[in-house]
Amino acid sequence: MMKQKIYAMGKKSGRGVPISLDAVLAEEYNDKNPMPDMNYEWTISHGTEKVRFPEYLFLV
Repeated sequence: MMKQKIYAMGKKSGRGVPISLDAVLAEEYNDKNPMPDMNYEWTISHGTEKVRFPEYLFLV
């Protein structure tokens, strides 16, 4: 039997996330590289320019 670690985040009212959260936003999930660098165009905003986010993001 293969053991897996499963984590869940509960819904919380208010703003923000726990400061101890060690996570990244990724456009896809890859088992071989679960914590990729966040080198995406949408991670940088130039001045007041609006950033277009992908339709789906993964919190890893």
